[in-house]
Amino acid sequence: MKVLLLFLLCGVACSSADPSRHDNDANLFTIRHEQHKKCLEYDNNQITMASCSAENEALLWKWVSNHRLFHLQSQMCLGINLTIPLDPLKMVPCNSDLMLWWRCHDGSIYGASQYKLTEKNGAVTASFSSNDEWRRDNTLENVCYHLYREIYTNRGNSAGKPCEFPFLRHGTWHHDCIKEANDTQEWCATTSNYDTDGKWGYCLKPGKCDSHSILPGFQYIKLFKVNVRADVALA
Repeated sequence: MKVLLLFLLCGVACSSADPSRHDNDANLFTIRHEQHKKCLEYDNNQITMASCSAENEALLWKWVSNHRLFHLQSQMCLGINLTIPLDPLKMVPCNSDLMLWWRCHDGSIYGASQYKLTEKNGAVTASFSSNDEWRRDNTLENVCYHLYREIYTNRGNSAGKPCEFPFLRHGTWHHDCIKEANDTQEWCATTSNYDTDGKWGYCLKPGKCDSHSILPGFQYIKLFKVNVRADVALA
């Protein structure tokens, strides 16, 4: 029996994007140290801090799948190497076996085994004892205030599974849906390595915000419908 399944996908409130942001990606942000007023930087294979600027790719980060922090310029993820307790903070490929997840508590950012992101003598590392506070961009929001939200797919060959970001294709890590030159729809991989797995689907993204503000800086996202046909076997 053919059954028409109707999905109402409702986006949550969307924050107003910074028009100067690189690639016009509102999900990119800087990680600012509250006490020193400088931002987390990865450059020349070193994790340090530098003067904050949204135009400097070395300072731009993005939440991706599985609570990972993706660094735009290096296309790598921030991780914890538990086998090096004195210097555990590392930048590694996003498919690394290291612990790559991060959470926030108040202003602190912590990872595996409660290691917290901390500044020491101008360098950035991770330690158990840290009172460092980090903020998103030039705001008072903690870095986890706007976390990654899964993007589901249709068609393709992944049975509606969500996108996996970043995903590897032709040697490049992609942190958002992409579009082919001869296609009108954006797509993503649903595993971390499209080159080896070939799993993909078209991205189901919320529509643009309408003009009805509900709070300063926030707007509703309109509902939209997706029709999916499925075969249902009757018992």
